[in-house]
Amino acid sequence: MGSQVVTSSKKPWIDWLATLVTLILLALIAAGIAYLGNLSISSLLIALSNWLHLLATIVMIGYFIFTSLIFLPVIERQMSPEALRALLEQVSARLRPYFGGALLIFLVTGTHLMLNNQNYLGLGKFFDNPWSSLMVIKHVLVLGFLVLAVFSERVYLPQINQLKPEALKRFRLALNINTVLGLIILLLTALAQTAALA
Repeated sequence: MGSQVVTSSKKPWIDWLATLVTLILLALIAAGIAYLGNLSISSLLIALSNWLHLLATIVMIGYFIFTSLIFLPVIERQMSPEALRALLEQVSARLRPYFGGALLIFLVTGTHLMLNNQNYLGLGKFFDNPWSSLMVIKHVLVLGFLVLAVFSERVYLPQINQLKPEALKRFRLALNINTVLGLIILLLTALAQTAALA
């Protein structure tokens, strides 16, 4: 008897709605704490932006770290390439809205954090201080990270089957490269935060 993948009838938007409501409640709690502690609204917004930016980072980079180091090595030994592809396609479909939300959060919070950083000197001044240089390098790597993620999902993943074992190797390599890129992006973020304090 072959193993079957069970699909959920629950709609992904319900998860998104629950997540959104949770984030709003946490933001309201943070606003209440800030009000009671006399924290300025601008400081609260920066704190919330940092927090949301970190959550989006966990979603994006955490997926690649977990999948490349734990999930894929375990399941690829126990499933046929076709079953593996079907499972990975379901996982990708389930993650897609979370990745989309994470990208939106990155765009909004990243812009807010950049504009409120004293090291930001304006458009075109990419290498005028260490912080700006690190941000440029980081965002070039982020762009490469995103392009490789989409490419591996759209090109390599659909090709995984018994007749094309090289497709699984390419998919695995892309996952590993994205994992390394994610770790480098985190390192550049830490270095930029340190440079901002100097």
